[in-house]
Amino acid sequence: MLLESFDLTYAKSLDDAIDLKNEWGDEAAFYAGGTELLQVLKEGLIVCNHLISLRRVPSMDQIMMDEDSRLITIGAMATHDNIAHSSVIHQYHPAFAELENNIGNIRVRTAGTIGGNLAFAEPRSDPGAFLVAANAIILAKSSSKTRRIPMSEFWQGPFETSLEPGEVITHVLLPVLEKRTGAAYRKFSVAEFPMAGVAAIIQLDDQNENILKARLVVSAANPIPTRLTNAEKLLAGEAINDIPKTVAWWVAAAEPQMDALDDNDGSAEYKTQVVGALLREAVTEAIQRAKEEGHSWQHTR
Repeated sequence: MLLESFDLTYAKSLDDAIDLKNEWGDEAAFYAGGTELLQVLKEGLIVCNHLISLRRVPSMDQIMMDEDSRLITIGAMATHDNIAHSSVIHQYHPAFAELENNIGNIRVRTAGTIGGNLAFAEPRSDPGAFLVAANAIILAKSSSKTRRIPMSEFWQGPFETSLEPGEVITHVLLPVLEKRTGAAYRKFSVAEFPMAGVAAIIQLDDQNENILKARLVVSAANPIPTRLTNAEKLLAGEAINDIPKTVAWWVAAAEPQMDALDDNDGSAEYKTQVVGALLREAVTEAIQRAKEEGHSWQHTR
């Protein structure tokens, strides 16, 4: 299908963009990278008479580290490629840099933005699982206020978020990993979309022998990024050398929370098995990274 005609307006500032959205209401949409928005417009799934481009809004693509708060601030207009090659992300969240460097294809990575990706709430997406696992926070601005939305509360359903009318994502706040903590993301893709994705963040004890805390999140196989709290509780306190031996036990405990769906990519049963395999890989890699970080910290303290 061909795109229906629309007006494209470049906002001069964030406040200008918000004012335009308030003026045009449901007839307008914010435009970031356009990699997903233009596709749904072309397919006639939504209709907009006005697109409000954020591309010329100053400083919305910056990535900065705040040493005091230990938070990385990622501008909503930062592209996946920006994030993948950011020295800040590589230093403090290498697993997230790897994830961003493997999203979709080169066109999506160079044009698509983190803010647009999250606002669109496509279930088959990579960043969401990792950001939920990492306790990230969305900053959203309207004409009357700025809100902090925990990533765990951001998604309400497929293509549905907790953003209020007139709100726009301005930044993502990504906490730096704690000491002796490692992160990993693993996915299984069909074409350019993940059929299933798993994020694991593992913190070890002072001796680097036992798991202190675990955060596991599954996405793409299910409607929204979801914590696997049953498996997290089972992993806490486990000796890392025992994890390979007991893998079937804690993966089975995660299955009821996976909420896998039947669709054209595969059956729920098949996806559950895939998620189980990804969990094993992600947890193993996160443990290894936590051990490496822990040894480094012990040598320098």
